[in-house]
Amino acid sequence: MQGNKSTPSIFSGTMNRQAFLLAVRLGATALLLLLLHCTGWLDFEVWSRVTFGLLMAPLPFYIFAFLVGIYRWRCLVRAVNIPISLWDVTRLTMTGIWVSSVLPGGSVFAGDATRAALFPSEKSNRRATVLASVFLDRLLGMLAIFVIAATALFLNVSMMMKDPWLQKIGLIVVSMIVLSVSMILISVLRKPHDFLTSSQLVSRIPGHGLFLKVFAAFDLFRNCRSAMIKAHLASYLGHGSMICAIIILAKHIGIQLDSPSEYVFAIAIGIVSAMIPVSGPVGLGAGNVGFAASFALLGSNDGAALALVWQATFVVSCQIGLPFFLIGRRTSTLLPPGNSGGVKKVMRDRIRPVAMERAAQ
Repeated sequence: MQGNKSTPSIFSGTMNRQAFLLAVRLGATALLLLLLHCTGWLDFEVWSRVTFGLLMAPLPFYIFAFLVGIYRWRCLVRAVNIPISLWDVTRLTMTGIWVSSVLPGGSVFAGDATRAALFPSEKSNRRATVLASVFLDRLLGMLAIFVIAATALFLNVSMMMKDPWLQKIGLIVVSMIVLSVSMILISVLRKPHDFLTSSQLVSRIPGHGLFLKVFAAFDLFRNCRSAMIKAHLASYLGHGSMICAIIILAKHIGIQLDSPSEYVFAIAIGIVSAMIPVSGPVGLGAGNVGFAASFALLGSNDGAALALVWQATFVVSCQIGLPFFLIGRRTSTLLPPGNSGGVKKVMRDRIRPVAMERAAQ
């Protein structure tokens, strides 16, 4: 009886902690937006220029970016023979996109966690492979946006040499490229992979068992270089489509820069800042700061306002994923007959026990 009474309190404590973290993130987002407004970097008057037509104008570009995301993950899961249909890849990707528009904590990472958690598989060893594919998918995408930012910056090398801040940003971007490439190589090359999996340092990492399983799953990607190259190259198309949409919005609200490469650089830096896990939905807060800083370096004070308009249009477009989320509540095509793949079952059978176990520790 005592054990039964303790269960709700443990889970309740976990939920209370999650609610507290949610409140902190939302509070930080509101504080950043208020700070930008009070310092004159964010003018909410921009909403007077937002029309229904403007909200719909970037929709084709966003849809294309969504399709690229589906194709990119499909390349990776097919390369390692994960038993999942194109429909399920589409459903999970679009569900993650919708979740990223409503949950705070870093847009893309919330969506990635959703893809991994709701993946329908009855085999536990496939779960680690799925996590590895999601991680690699995100890593290849982030590497592409870093390369785009670096290319745009070095196309304006004369301007960069005159501005110490641009030089520092360029160094950071190059460092992130090196870090991303290093992580990919460590994951798929045999020698660094074997060293890390056999190292005693790994055993000291919290949750090292799951880490080793996921890391071991990267072995499957070692002979899938063509699929990884395809996924990475597709990322440039997806990011390019997103950047084109934001340039359209920037032109509409009156932002004028000297060259297209300056737009690409400022927007790429803003997109990266929107991925920071402490931000609100679709990078609200941190993303606005990143856009404000990058555009300010190029002579425009409307970067934060542009980010706000982009976030509004992107949230509207992400609602395309809501039907996929609702469809996901039905039986999955990969689960055995009679088993439900709905969200309630996932919460009951997978997410809640893990939360209770962590809370008990």
